[in-house]
Amino acid sequence: MRTEAFFKGSSNNRTSEVLVTFSAKWREPLLSGSINCVLRRRYPKSIVPTRMYLYVAAPFSQVIGVSNITRIIDVNLAKAKKLKKETLLEDCELTSYFDGYEEVGCYCIENTKLYHSAIDLEELRNSWSFYPPQSFVSLSWEAVQWFAAKGTANSRSALTRGDASISAERK
Repeated sequence: MRTEAFFKGSSNNRTSEVLVTFSAKWREPLLSGSINCVLRRRYPKSIVPTRMYLYVAAPFSQVIGVSNITRIIDVNLAKAKKLKKETLLEDCELTSYFDGYEEVGCYCIENTKLYHSAIDLEELRNSWSFYPPQSFVSLSWEAVQWFAAKGTANSRSALTRGDASISAERK
């Protein structure tokens, strides 16, 4: 069994791909592709992520797919309110989310590909000793290859090409 540390990778084995945890209420909007922007108080600052694996927390506890990240920007409350259609958040939810924060990160995502079969927490734990992050985790090259072998349209072709978002340091 691989360890969770192997899943996360070290500084010389980390890719530009992240796994992000969502509460269960976001499962259907993610599955339908209704979300184009994801707001997060905690987000990567030492890397520029290119892909986001979508982990939906209990009661589902599964990775449902992967999205391309077109950019990450810092947004204040006023800017976030202009992104309501992309985030599916109401003014009151945004105001509450920003309580104590002047800015948060905004992942802009597109081209979400769903797994043919969602990857359950049990499989993640059996394969990686995985415990879901509260917010996000940067993925190792080995974890990206493992996810690619699980079968979404874009991850399978990336594995075949051998370039599943290798970080600039690994190219």
